[in-house]
Amino acid sequence: MGANQTSAAEENFNFSNKSSRTDEISVVEENSNLSRKSSAFLPSMCGFKLASLNIASLPKHIDELRVLLSNYPLDILSINETRLDDSVSDDKVYIPSYDIICHDREQYGRFDAGVCIYVQSNINFSVHPDLSDIHFENICIEISKPQSKPCLIATWYRPPNSSTEIFSHFESFVGKLDAQNVEFI
Repeated sequence: MGANQTSAAEENFNFSNKSSRTDEISVVEENSNLSRKSSAFLPSMCGFKLASLNIASLPKHIDELRVLLSNYPLDILSINETRLDDSVSDDKVYIPSYDIICHDREQYGRFDAGVCIYVQSNINFSVHPDLSDIHFENICIEISKPQSKPCLIATWYRPPNSSTEIFSHFESFVGKLDAQNVEFI
């Protein structure tokens, strides 16, 4: 791409370049029946990369997730609506270079929600079951990175048919996190 050209991705998104280093990614644009490839330059991200995803069945989408994390590695990925149960073995949801922590929910004999967190294998972490709440699915982990303060990372899921009372329980959960006197996400 020439110095004066901009891609459609750059025009449609406001990329803030806080680093002088850039990585090139390929963007496929759809125009009618034509597809053309263009390059968009995104700033390199220094530090910690995390994301959250509602996947609506981890086993059904595990191959897509493996490709995504292979192409765009994250430090942490939290997933809602895993829909895992005892019949799904760990190797079916294994992603190379990641550890997985799961909290499955059974309600009325159905496994219809659940949460999990994938953590890159080179990251030191510990699970905090003491911060679990029985009123909703959640996982809380503490990350310990060299030369950094510990950080709690939590994920939770609110089923669509849950009562508004769940927000009182969530407020209590946030209070527990705050009482740990560490940063939390």
